[in-house]
Formats: sequence, structure tokens, C-alpha cells
Amino acid sequence: GIFVGVGKSDYQELISQTEHQGYSLLGNSISILASRLSYLLDWTGPAVAIDTACSSSLVAVHQACQSLRQGGCEVALAGGVCVLVT
Repeated sequence: GIFVGVGKSDYQELISQTEHQGYSLLGNSISILASRLSYLLDWTGPAVAIDTACSSSLVAVHQACQSLRQGGCEVALAGGVCVLVT
């Protein structure tokens, strides 16, 4: 299973100002981040993107542990990301 704590990113605003408009539509949706990772790693099982503000990474790790305990998955990858452009 893949569990990702993710928050709003200002990277999407930056890339929308470039000539690569195709990437700004689907390539930056935070709701599909976990599914993209799951597809890339060829994993099956839960693929969950979690946005709970400051606690997103902690909640992702908690959900991964719960899924392992309850048998929802045999292996879990959990983490968090927030891309800020300065």
C-alpha cells in the first residue's frame, strides 16, 4: 500500500506560467499522487493521498500501520511531501 501525506503546493502555479500547459492540468493534482506512485512501482493495494494540514505525514504513517495490522496490505510505503517554490 502507498500512503502519502500531501499538502497544497505552489509548484502548480509556477508550472502553469511556463509553455508546458499539458503538465499543469493532470500532472499536479495532489489527489492522484499515491496512485501515480503505485502505478510506477507496479504495486497493488491501497493508494491513499492524505491532506490533514500539518499532520498529513503523521496520519499517512498511522494509516499505513493500521493497514498492515488489519491485513489491508503486506507492505506499506508512507511519507509526506510539500513542494514550495521560493
